[in-house]
Amino acid sequence: MKYLNLIFSAVILVGFVILESCSSGKKAYYSGNYYEAVITSTNRLRRDPNNKKSIETLRQAYPEAVKYYDDRAKAAIASNAEFKWTAVVEAYTTINVMYDEIRRSPGALKVISNPVNYYSQLDEAKRNAAEEKYAAGVAALAQGNRNKAKQAYYYFRESESFVPGYKDVLNMKEAALWAATVKVLMEPIPVQARNISVSAEFFDNKVSEYLHSTSINEFVRFYTRKEADNLKLNPDHIIQIEFDEFTVGQVFLQEKESILERDSIVVGTYVTPTSVTSGNLQPNAPVTGGGSTDKPSTDKPVTNPASPPSGGTPSTNPLDKPTEGNPSTGGSDKPADPKSTTKDDGPAETKTPSADSGNTSNPSDTKKDPDPISDDFPSDTIDEKEQVTICHVPPGNESNRHTLVVSKSALTAHLAHGDVLGSCEDAKEKGKPANPKEKDPKTNEKKPSNTPAKGNNGNGGMAFLNSHPTMLLASANQTDLNWLSYLDLIQYETDTVKIYGTAKATYYHYRKTTTSKGILNFKIIDARTQAVLRTEKMPGEYVWVSEWATFNGDERALTPEQLQISKQKEMVPPPPQELFIGFTQPIFNQLINRISEYYKSY
Repeated sequence: MKYLNLIFSAVILVGFVILESCSSGKKAYYSGNYYEAVITSTNRLRRDPNNKKSIETLRQAYPEAVKYYDDRAKAAIASNAEFKWTAVVEAYTTINVMYDEIRRSPGALKVISNPVNYYSQLDEAKRNAAEEKYAAGVAALAQGNRNKAKQAYYYFRESESFVPGYKDVLNMKEAALWAATVKVLMEPIPVQARNISVSAEFFDNKVSEYLHSTSINEFVRFYTRKEADNLKLNPDHIIQIEFDEFTVGQVFLQEKESILERDSIVVGTYVTPTSVTSGNLQPNAPVTGGGSTDKPSTDKPVTNPASPPSGGTPSTNPLDKPTEGNPSTGGSDKPADPKSTTKDDGPAETKTPSADSGNTSNPSDTKKDPDPISDDFPSDTIDEKEQVTICHVPPGNESNRHTLVVSKSALTAHLAHGDVLGSCEDAKEKGKPANPKEKDPKTNEKKPSNTPAKGNNGNGGMAFLNSHPTMLLASANQTDLNWLSYLDLIQYETDTVKIYGTAKATYYHYRKTTTSKGILNFKIIDARTQAVLRTEKMPGEYVWVSEWATFNGDERALTPEQLQISKQKEMVPPPPQELFIGFTQPIFNQLINRISEYYKSY
């Protein structure tokens, strides 16, 4: 029944396709295809019940179609054909299809108000058709031939479609299928390996799993040796698989040394001031100890080396302590400043004498101004003639450095090519005086606690910074510049300058390959005659790779890929069994393809 239903469904689909090309069915009618004309016009009237061409076509084609198929059924019954009842079933089924189509189309039912059907005749025809197919199957199966068994299987299947469960058709169908099926035995794969322990059991299991789960051909079945023994099976074919030769774990090591070089690499940066301006201090301001220049502070020493004090007498002993008192006498009855007196338990503090040996004491100037440059700055002092002591480093001959005294105007040029302030002996000691006139150890002693504090915009030391900010910047580092900017002594702007160079490296690349390969010999043998039906050799290879690298030099000469490889370590190869499985994978794909191709249409 299912078989016939598929046939007639296909016929109906063909009719629908034709309907699109000839909507009214008139062309099919004139060509003598009455069934097609009926189906086409009926479907057109289902969409358009008043279509005149379709109405006329259906009225003329339907009687002709019924008569045609009824005559075919009668002629088949009267004949002695082998499968005459199958022809009768086809004719009656066609008449019933036209009946159903007209009943489902109101427009067609108006034209053919009383369509005919052959359902009762069809049931009897199907029982007769099932019997004749069953008998033909039994006769074919009895011949004991594989091709006849295949034919018998198809007869029993058609008989079941006419009348499901007819007699013992199910058992007969299974018997015919078994007789028509080729039984293929898969022999286990022998493996003979030297010095290694590997097994092909996984390969056997994988091939068997594929052949059992994939329907290559309904008339071909595959069995393992164990299954064949349990069924006491006599196979028709035997598939033999063996590895003729194979190697596992053949190691090759490749080493490559490369000299790498990349230009335009930023190898460093430095910060340079682009513009310098003084802060709150004014250039050439009078040098005072603090406060206003008109009203010097009474509790802080004031010294002005630019102009000698008025009144008083020159000091004859540079170690004498200056005292406050009458200008005419150079002394006073007032007690000395407690900050400048000598303690009983230690030597008295010595005040710094004036640089000018002819300077006279001033009642208002009782102490010399502290060192104008604090220990946190380069303390190279400029003398009265505006000469500066530097440590001169000849370009390319640093070992021949020597001390020079140069003018202030030449200082910037010397500092630009590497010279430093101060003598060569003292250049490394930050905050020590570099002028030879100031090498007296007494001048390096700590100043009294009443020395003006750093950052005071009115002290005498800062006047030097106001007068020579460029010299200070030339010898200061970034921390000094940031500190000065913080104190609002100097405002400056900086540029970050990049230094470009060439990055070089020696790159050592290692690549270790572990190769496993072999050849599989595949044969299909006739179990009865031992004839070789098919043979083929299938190669396979698997390469396991480990890469790593090292380098000497600048890593910036490496590409990102080379740098990544340099971070990898040498890996241990997989065990032999995994390497064996690796090279058999491509062989497996070849094997199942060859088996499928051979038995697909067998």
